[in-house]
Amino acid sequence: MTKQEFLKNLNKELRGLSKKEKADCIVFYSEMIDDKIEEGLSEEKAVAEIGDVKTLAKERSSINSDSSDEKKLSAWDKTLLILASPIWAPLLVVALALYFTFWIVAWSLILTLWAVELPFLIMSVISKGLFPACEKITRATADFTAQGMKYLKKAFARKGEGRK
Repeated sequence: MTKQEFLKNLNKELRGLSKKEKADCIVFYSEMIDDKIEEGLSEEKAVAEIGDVKTLAKERSSINSDSSDEKKLSAWDKTLLILASPIWAPLLVVALALYFTFWIVAWSLILTLWAVELPFLIMSVISKGLFPACEKITRATADFTAQGMKYLKKAFARKGEGRK
């Protein structure tokens, strides 16, 4: 069988696939035949090594049907989701509220510390070191904020690693 006959028969056998999936499959096997010909096989031997058209088409169709089944929810799954929504919907809302509350509190704490520290910072700049306590408080607040930011960055990094 020649390459063109093989690809024509394969195209006929791939009935259940979309046009894009068919085209991808045809290109894949065409390149495979070309590679075998470049290795020194005749066109007929290269086609014979690839296998039977019907077997290849069945394998390809079963792979696609398995992957498409994973993406779709069955009627039973949809029914369960709807019936269980009085349980999972409020839990989801509470989880989201807690998540956003945590970040609002964290940023509020940082802003509050800076609002409290701002007068000390202004006084230390104005007094040019006459008030060492203001300078110490400014440094302590800056250190605390830097540590808080490092903690938040680590928390985001851990959260990102958990999703992967």
